[in-house]
Amino acid sequence: MKQNARLQRRGFSLIEAAIITVMVALAVPPSVRMLEAASSERADRVMIGLATSYSGAIMEQILADVSVHGLEAIAEPTYITDPITGLLSRLEWVTTPYESRRISATVDISGLVGQDSTVSPNPSENLFRLVTVRIKVPTARGSELTIPLSMMLAEPNP
Repeated sequence: MKQNARLQRRGFSLIEAAIITVMVALAVPPSVRMLEAASSERADRVMIGLATSYSGAIMEQILADVSVHGLEAIAEPTYITDPITGLLSRLEWVTTPYESRRISATVDISGLVGQDSTVSPNPSENLFRLVTVRIKVPTARGSELTIPLSMMLAEPNP
């Protein structure tokens, strides 16, 4: 008698298997969506980290140029775009790995401004240039994120 009862309870019944299948079917899709969202957020964080590194490399080169050549060196119209001596040409070895990941950069350099980053009516107060690097980064969801980084530069100390 005991052996018959043990044989009857060895496996799952068809109803129990159907209930488990329904429970798994209800639990898996939300879990997959959660993992997909976490994965795309992680990918976006990696791209933002790359963009930060890229903008830092560009800013470092601009700082070096001002340190060596003075503030007027970056005021030249061809400073950024000259095919031989321009900033983008000299940084091609830096930009290539980022551009291969569809990360792009633009650099804007203002005219002389005052310490509040606006043009002062008193020309002797306009001692600075505002440099802005904008990095465009593709996101995992297909949109594009623009990350600006700005700094104000003045003539280096002698």
